[in-house]
Amino acid sequence: MFRLTALALCVSFLAACAPTTAPLPAVVSTPTPLNTTAPTAPPTAAPAANSSVGYLAGHVTIGPLSPVERVGVPSPVPPPEVFTSRSINVFQADGKTLVVNVKFNGDGTYRVALPPGNYVVAMARGGIDRARGLPQSITIESGVTTTLDINIDTGIR
Repeated sequence: MFRLTALALCVSFLAACAPTTAPLPAVVSTPTPLNTTAPTAPPTAAPAANSSVGYLAGHVTIGPLSPVERVGVPSPVPPPEVFTSRSINVFQADGKTLVVNVKFNGDGTYRVALPPGNYVVAMARGGIDRARGLPQSITIESGVTTTLDINIDTGIR
């Protein structure tokens, strides 16, 4: 009998504590990605105040993505992570002083604003990737986009 009374009291207490209105909707938040730069607005180097800028931009291809690729069979399309996990470094003309590390967008493009001048572009090392033609010296002119397309060899054989 005592157990039944205690149970009835608990049920009464819980019923009294229950909300009389509908519960509030859950708050849904979208996590902020680590790279907050939108694909249409890639990372840019901060130019010096009161100076004009030029741009370095290009498209990146990456391959091979599997050890055996057959003639006549198209290579697989790289997922966005294959591009976003890689980057290039832009150095001052001495090739040693880092100006900016540029991450690639998920579609294999990149664009960065730089003050006019001479620079050296190189792969940011992070594995066995190699890029033919890098490091390469470039010249950035005010208001001009310099295009440097990059073909990354993953070393998979």
